[in-house]
Amino acid sequence: MDARTLARLARVDPSLLSPISHRSQKLYPDLAKLRARDLLVRSRTKLINAVRGIVKTTGARLPSCSTPAFAKKMLDQLPKELKESSNPLFETISDLTQQIATYDKQLEIIAKNEYPEATKLRQVPAVATITALQFVLTIEDLERFTKSRQVGSFLGLQPRQSQSGDRAPQLGISKAGDSGLRRILVQCAHYIVGCFGKACDGGGASV
Repeated sequence: MDARTLARLARVDPSLLSPISHRSQKLYPDLAKLRARDLLVRSRTKLINAVRGIVKTTGARLPSCSTPAFAKKMLDQLPKELKESSNPLFETISDLTQQIATYDKQLEIIAKNEYPEATKLRQVPAVATITALQFVLTIEDLERFTKSRQVGSFLGLQPRQSQSGDRAPQLGISKAGDSGLRRILVQCAHYIVGCFGKACDGGGASV
């Protein structure tokens, strides 16, 4: 039905349709590395949360720790009765951490040698290589957008509207577009406006 509707619109007036831009084929290998890394990170997070949940069932609790150091520091903090059964989980978390570090090195080289735009984006506080590279590869051609505000709509960061009569209240963001880039941009925004962001001249966090 969608194809039939588009064909009828094209026959009547092609200007009713908006052109689309296909992503360049040369970008796909680098995008694949970003997505593979993201999958490893999310898998590691689920495993770490699972370990913490298992420990809580015994009445104990693991202390706070950075994610990359979790496998090394938390193994000795486990209750004795859980060490044997949890060893495979810690080995998997350690392997994932090493694989993520390998991806980080590869993506750092790719961003430096092939995408100079990513270096400029890293001047923004809280924006590191992964975020900058994900943005460059997802947006690709800035000429597609006539206004900078359109980028936010393209990534699903534009508030939805529900018009009824004279009322047009703003709802939550539309969440259209690339979910991976939208997620890390929101994380960067939280970092900037949170307690870790650098203060601007007005005394608040810089945006």
